[in-house]
Amino acid sequence: MTLTLIATVLLASLVGSLHCTGMCGGIVALCVNGTEVTPRRSFARWQPHAAYNFGRLLTYASLGAVSGMIGSAIDLGGSALGFSRVAIVLAGAAMILIGLVALLRTRGMTFGCIRPPRFVAKILSLGVSAARRLPPTRRSLIIGLLTGFLPCGWLYAFVIASAGTGSAALGAVTMAAFWLGTVPVMLGLGLGAQSIAGPLKKHVPALSAIALLLVGTVAVMGRLTVPAYAEQIDTQMKQMPQEGQSSTVQEQMKKMGEITLPCCSLDDSPPDR
Repeated sequence: MTLTLIATVLLASLVGSLHCTGMCGGIVALCVNGTEVTPRRSFARWQPHAAYNFGRLLTYASLGAVSGMIGSAIDLGGSALGFSRVAIVLAGAAMILIGLVALLRTRGMTFGCIRPPRFVAKILSLGVSAARRLPPTRRSLIIGLLTGFLPCGWLYAFVIASAGTGSAALGAVTMAAFWLGTVPVMLGLGLGAQSIAGPLKKHVPALSAIALLLVGTVAVMGRLTVPAYAEQIDTQMKQMPQEGQSSTVQEQMKKMGEITLPCCSLDDSPPDR
């Protein structure tokens, strides 16, 4: 299920990454400004892009790891109360809610916005001001590292999704998948992607909202189906003869091989008793 969620995050990020052209276009321009490109150093034009995107990867993976640890703590608390995988349900529900609000906004409905604390904007402002005085590659790396402080609901929706993994490592991988989906557009921003995205600009909000709904639905549906599969397998295991009731180990192994996994059954008929 986790692999399905990560793959869905990657797909959603690819589909909705044009959302990034508006906020990040100016940021990428700041990164590459002042880069000297000569025939002997044509690769220099890519160094700031690589540094900026590497900085974003580090920040996104860190956010995913922290979010995954929070999800793990939520799962631990839920287990103590008799509930499993609580984090993925909460994360999926939050993604669906965010997607619905975003979709309704495309239809003209208005909702209040959650603004980041002032100290976050202060950190971002100070960091960018300090980075301006650095050479392009180092400047780009610093600005890439600061992207986690951007007031971007699209970014933090996927941070919420990473909490659903309930693992620091998987949370980091989830955000790395999100980062990977944005790389093509982010690299293209310095090569005219904004003009390419122009005709599609009016459809980007709706596409982004649908992508969030898809990720949230996959997360919630996975949580609903996995326990059902586990319960079916557990029921079939209980139907096996207990130790001592079967004359040989071979017979017990044969019974075990008769268990029908949910993914392999061809109909809904109950297993043979």
